[in-house]
Amino acid sequence: MCAICGIVNFDGRPVEEAAVVTMRDVMVNRGPDAAGLRVRANAGLGHQRLSIIDLSPLGNQPMFKEDGSLWVVFSGEISNFPELRCPLLDTDLATLSCSIDPRLKVRGGRQKYLLKKLAERYLPLDLIYRPKRGFELPLKHWLRAELRPLLDLFVLDGKLVEEGWFHRGVIERLIHEHGAGGDHTHRLWSLLWLELWWRMFIERTLKPGDSLK
Repeated sequence: MCAICGIVNFDGRPVEEAAVVTMRDVMVNRGPDAAGLRVRANAGLGHQRLSIIDLSPLGNQPMFKEDGSLWVVFSGEISNFPELRCPLLDTDLATLSCSIDPRLKVRGGRQKYLLKKLAERYLPLDLIYRPKRGFELPLKHWLRAELRPLLDLFVLDGKLVEEGWFHRGVIERLIHEHGAGGDHTHRLWSLLWLELWWRMFIERTLKPGDSLK
């Protein structure tokens, strides 16, 4: 899917175009087909486009109203949408669904009641009735394996530790506990990206395309 970014200065300070461009260009691998930018006063939007279905330039972003009063970037193109859409949007099924009494569609505050009852024939109950969740990356594993060297290089021996923002001993303990089976995924992932952000936008010593190895 496409990549989007933006900056809003709520104190009214103007946004630097170069900062938005840097954020956008870091994500070029996610959207190599076109790059968009809109900076005005205290807000800036960036977009890297991945063209899969709609290949025309009309799909370039940011998009805007004719009078220029509203600008927007979004990531909404799904490459396998026909498979996701069928059969739930099959014409006969949609017609049947529209004819069903609404009281049978929602019961006890539970939406899609009939669809879920049907799914019980084919899927485990805990899968059908679990809370909604997004697709997760295997960060817990990556931070113990492929990304483990980056924790030493950019977090444990990083600029933020050197500047005194974080205690090296505490970070060393988090890394050790995570590697031994604990779960500090959120903390370590946040620290890693805070360090990278610092180097990109505060020190400006890390540029798009630079190797992290």
